[in-house]
Amino acid sequence: MFTEVFDILLAKILKSFEFDDEKKKEEKDK
Repeated sequence: MFTEVFDILLAKILKSFEFDDEKKKEEKDK
């Protein structure tokens, strides 16, 4: 059970990091 919760949290963190990277790339392009 704990591992499932950890996997979900890890996935959310990874997604948020990817989202931040995309934002930075867009800012550089502008």
